[in-house]
Amino acid sequence: MPERDPAGALIRRSRTWSQAADEGELFRAASSMLREVFGVDTGYFVYRRGSILGEPAGPLQVYEPWGVLSGRREEIARRVVRQDETPGALSGLSERWMDLSEVPPEVRSDWKRWGVEQGGSWALTFRGERVGAMVLRRARRAQDDDRDLVSLCAVQTSLVLELISARRAAEEASERDFLTGLWNRRGFLERIAGATSGGHPALFIGVVDLDNLKETNDELGHPEGDRLLRKTARLLREHLGGSGIACRWGGDEFVILQSAAAPCSPHHAARRLEEHLAAGGVTASAGIAVWGEDGTSWEECYAAADRRLYARKMARQPG
Repeated sequence: MPERDPAGALIRRSRTWSQAADEGELFRAASSMLREVFGVDTGYFVYRRGSILGEPAGPLQVYEPWGVLSGRREEIARRVVRQDETPGALSGLSERWMDLSEVPPEVRSDWKRWGVEQGGSWALTFRGERVGAMVLRRARRAQDDDRDLVSLCAVQTSLVLELISARRAAEEASERDFLTGLWNRRGFLERIAGATSGGHPALFIGVVDLDNLKETNDELGHPEGDRLLRKTARLLREHLGGSGIACRWGGDEFVILQSAAAPCSPHHAARRLEEHLAAGGVTASAGIAVWGEDGTSWEECYAAADRRLYARKMARQPG
């Protein structure tokens, strides 16, 4: 049963939401409050994680379905994706409770099947833009009109989403190289363990060294050297696509972690990487190590890749 003082309960409970580690934890807390305070016996959240540090925003995802929709996450997600592609998953939100007689026939059919008599959807916003929704259903009509309090719940959830995003951006900023936007050493090493725990057909550790950064800085100035570093970062992202991550290790040295669709020799992988950089106007040397063959730790693979990079550099020296 809903609480007698839902406004007071909303204030008390939402005070702790800012402690949520991520969106999922926030939505769990909000869904618990909606069930226990407002008597919302069925619902779910949809949310599109916002862009952080230049990375694209993610797709709409479904969180925390409960009640008769519990266990139907995939079914709901397919419907949300179809609506998002039309587009319009976040454009037709009611912002109020609607009765069975008010909804379109296809929705009415679902509501009857699920035993729903009343429902509504409220926008979740980020910096003024709709990024998600609370989608709520009731098996019985509420005796009191609590639309304003439910709207307040959506506003409070949106504020905490902004806080979580700001916290994540701050955390990622500490793991990024300011100049290039690539991971720095800390960010890269944080991701090595997870990336190397799976069973990849081929996993490469690469070390890339620019051949002419010092000369560029000395002859053309440091702003031109900075442009060279940013260009290298862009070309590394292009080369990796979605198959790996890149890091500015320091100075003119970069490292990569890449999973390959099919195994190939370290020499061939290094040559392809050098050729891609050269096509973009960057002269560099690369050394590649194969995880599991050259070592089973970051330190072992980095050392092997660095030796091969040095050997390739020496092979190019005149005489």
